[in-house]
Amino acid sequence: MFAKNYLSLVALLFVNSYISSVSAAWIDDCTTISGYSELTSENSSCEVAAHCKVGDLIMGVDNGSTANCKKTLNGVFAFNEEVGTLISLVNTNIADPDIKSNVVLYNCDGTTCVKTVGIIRDSTANYVVAAEGGASEATSFETTSCATGKIDTSDNNVLCLTASIKATNANPSYIMENVADNAFGTGGDNRDKSIVIKTATNIFALDNLIKGDEYCVTTTTNVLTGTLEDFFGNNPATCDAYYSCDGTTHLCSDVTSTSTCTRNAEITDDCVPKSGGASCSGYYITSDAEGTTLLKGNEGSLSGTLWSCNGADPCTKKSSLVGYFPNASDYKVTISYIQCKFDQIQGEAIVNACTAIKANDIEAATDCSAVKAGALLSGNKICVDDNTANAVPLAASNESNNGDYFINDKDNHIFIDSSKNAYHVIITISNEEVTLKTITSPEKRYKYAVKNKIYEKATENASGICQDDASKALIEEFKSDACDSDKVYYYSKQ
Repeated sequence: MFAKNYLSLVALLFVNSYISSVSAAWIDDCTTISGYSELTSENSSCEVAAHCKVGDLIMGVDNGSTANCKKTLNGVFAFNEEVGTLISLVNTNIADPDIKSNVVLYNCDGTTCVKTVGIIRDSTANYVVAAEGGASEATSFETTSCATGKIDTSDNNVLCLTASIKATNANPSYIMENVADNAFGTGGDNRDKSIVIKTATNIFALDNLIKGDEYCVTTTTNVLTGTLEDFFGNNPATCDAYYSCDGTTHLCSDVTSTSTCTRNAEITDDCVPKSGGASCSGYYITSDAEGTTLLKGNEGSLSGTLWSCNGADPCTKKSSLVGYFPNASDYKVTISYIQCKFDQIQGEAIVNACTAIKANDIEAATDCSAVKAGALLSGNKICVDDNTANAVPLAASNESNNGDYFINDKDNHIFIDSSKNAYHVIITISNEEVTLKTITSPEKRYKYAVKNKIYEKATENASGICQDDASKALIEEFKSDACDSDKVYYYSKQ
């Protein structure tokens, strides 16, 4: 849990110490350096002389030819992209054409490094660094009277976070209003949002690695910290506001006054299966046979009637379907699936008995040997036998698992008539839906399955299991035991 929302307390010190070492050219692949692959741990005291890349991460090593130690970049850094040198801004003339055209800012969080935008300063002038590198003078972002997003040249060239609060370089991260025409490339839209500014010596950069989470902000300084980090700081004067940041857009919103209550949020659903229409699409369960009242999951009885809706016409009552059907109503937070059991035969038709299955009950089931074949398992899977390893995932995109399966659910009697406990029936899995296969035409006398999944002879799916002895050993044979009066297919394992 300590990894949650923790902005490094030592990041700024790390950055400042790192800036003092100017490296030789970096290497595109760290593993090409002799000895690097044998370095199993990092050394925070490593005297960096070169830089190399591991995927999107930049590492520092003590020697570009033979590495004896390494350490990860964590902070924001100015590099000469052409030669891979880390730029010491206090000792470098950015106006030098070879540097000005190649300077780039890298934002690193210890696991990855990405290019970012920002403002840097050498000993004489401020510069804006573009997203893909290259610097231009920042005169349009300078002021002598503090304004949000501007550099105050009358006060040590610090960034103004508001008209009265400045980033003093004493902390690595600040919150700043997303004002129009700022140097960080975010001011076009979303003026009601804020951005996070990451700092280092002579660097103010957009933090485009800020993770999606809530953060503490101290409104007297605009310092942004992780909530856990703020607790560790043990300072009652900090964290008087909370901001929620989006990990994709990197924009943040003040949520200090936003209610944190989720328990009492009232869920509603406009679908009335009896009427159908655009608000009804998928499977629903109602507490009444007329299709007027959806089950919410807080009723005393969870028994009901299954309906299938197409988003246009009145919904269709499904009194013969047997299986599991994903609940399409907005109450799926509570009721994730509808279970319809084989109940009885009336005339020529199967009659089901349907129940809303609570999401919590499914998540509590983790072992097929406990819940038995025919039950749903945590993670939206169905047990096709008592072996958890054979449970089949139910998902919206599930083509590799779709197909027909044998099942004997004699302990649950969802699919099989209680008088036929000795037999297997066939279920069809189609993405999130599981249905009992009913007789529409004669089936083959013999069928073959691996881990209960049925394979038909001379099909592409069957070709792979017929090629070697190991695969053949997994195949099980089932023989039809069909009677004229049957409504479903019954098979015996041979």
